[in-house]
Amino acid sequence: QRLPHAAFHDELPGLANRALFPDRVAHALARRERDATTLAVLLLDLDDFKTVNDGLGHAAGDSMLRAVAERLSALVRPGDTTARLGGDEFAMVLVDLPNEQSALHAVARIISVLGQPLVIEGKEVFVQASIGLAFAGGGPVTPEEVLRNADAAMYVVKTDGKGRYAVY
Repeated sequence: QRLPHAAFHDELPGLANRALFPDRVAHALARRERDATTLAVLLLDLDDFKTVNDGLGHAAGDSMLRAVAERLSALVRPGDTTARLGGDEFAMVLVDLPNEQSALHAVARIISVLGQPLVIEGKEVFVQASIGLAFAGGGPVTPEEVLRNADAAMYVVKTDGKGRYAVY
């Protein structure tokens, strides 16, 4: 029972992993075509995470990743998926949204919640994330396309200034 779970979930925070997340996006896309709802994919990269690992140690970095995972998981609804893709990169697929504005509200909540300080090993640590957001448009789109679009938007944020989001 543990082997399949380990294959599709990240060990550290227990979220879906890089192997499972595209499958969840594919299922969400199929459902979106049936139900005519909006679907959003977010890629989040923690800004300056290396500073935490270098300054406080890898155990502190792991604690921070678990805390971020908990905060992100608390923000999603049943049916949404939160994943850790590796390192300090997380992803979310938000399903059954009434419109694109709902996803933008979700991103604002994420930025606000992540902006609250964490206490790691007795020290206050502040987290920022660069977030790329992509919508599955009206026509057919593959999981790879929507993930690539969210990734492109995230890198725009990384180069133009951190702690923000961009929409593809």
